[in-house]
Amino acid sequence: MKDTALHPVAADYRVEVARVVADLPPSEAEEILDDVELNLSEVVAELDGAVTSDLLRARLGTPQEYAAELRAAAGYPPLRAGGSLGGARFGAAELVLAGL
Repeated sequence: MKDTALHPVAADYRVEVARVVADLPPSEAEEILDDVELNLSEVVAELDGAVTSDLLRARLGTPQEYAAELRAAAGYPPLRAGGSLGGARFGAAELVLAGL
């Protein structure tokens, strides 16, 4: 699906899903994200391009919920607390920003 440009709202949703699958083997994460892009493209088409973040979340759940379902379907455990792109460094940055 890399040749097809996603609607900007769908692309943002995909980025959030990508954060939750970033710790998976690259080929597995890519396969999951290809499926996500296909599904997002179908939802955008069904909505005639009138896509909002709220509509995507109503159809698919939050990006984190959707990614958790995809991880489970692929046989992977849930993402550890604080896990995302950047792993532990991301969690430390959140603490710094929170003033802790």
